[in-house]
Amino acid sequence: MGDKRVFDDLEQPRRPVQMALGAMVMVAVMLAGATYWKARDARPAQDDKALVPQSLIEEPLLPVEVAREVNADLDRRYSDSGRFPPRLRQARQGVAQAQYETGLWYREMGDVKAAYRWVFTAAEQGHIDSAIALSRIYRNGEGRDIDPIRGYAWYLLAVEGGYRGRYAGDIGVLDRKDRAEADRIAAIYRSDFLAGVRAGVNEDR
Repeated sequence: MGDKRVFDDLEQPRRPVQMALGAMVMVAVMLAGATYWKARDARPAQDDKALVPQSLIEEPLLPVEVAREVNADLDRRYSDSGRFPPRLRQARQGVAQAQYETGLWYREMGDVKAAYRWVFTAAEQGHIDSAIALSRIYRNGEGRDIDPIRGYAWYLLAVEGGYRGRYAGDIGVLDRKDRAEADRIAAIYRSDFLAGVRAGVNEDR
C-alpha cells in the first residue's frame, strides 16, 4: 500500500504537465493552419492567373454558350418579383436582337453587369447595334473597367458590318499604338462577327 501511494503521489504532478503539453501542441497546430490559410488567401493575383490561358486574361469574356448559362443565372434574381425582360425567352434561344433588347432592359433596371453580358453575347454574333452599345460600355465603364481601346475596337467591327455613324468617343485619346491594339482586338472577333452579319442577325432590328 505504501509503495502504491508513493507511486500515485509521483504520478499526480505529471498529469497537469501532460495536459499543458497537449494544449500547447493543439495551439501550435491551430496556429500553423491559420497561417497556411492566411498565406493562401493572400496570394498575389498573378498566381491564379498563371493557371488561366493568356487569351482569357486579356479578354475575360465567355463563349456564347457559357455566357447564356451565366446570363440565365443572373436572370434568376428577378424571378421572385416576376420582373423579366419581354424577350428573355428568345434571348436565351440565341436571337441576337432579343439579347440586345434584354441587355438594354437590364441597363434600365440598373444591373449594368447583366446588361454587359447580354450585349456582348449579341455583339459577338454580329449584331451591329450591340457592337455600338458595347463600344459605349467600354468607353464609359458600365459594368466594366473603362477601356477606350476595346471601345474603339468594337466600333471598328460595327463599321465593317455596315454601321455608318461617327465614332462617339474621343479618338484623340488613342495614339498609333492604341489603334494598332484596337485592330488586333477587332481581328479576334472579326470572323464570327462578319459571319453573323452575313447570316442576317440584324434583320430583326
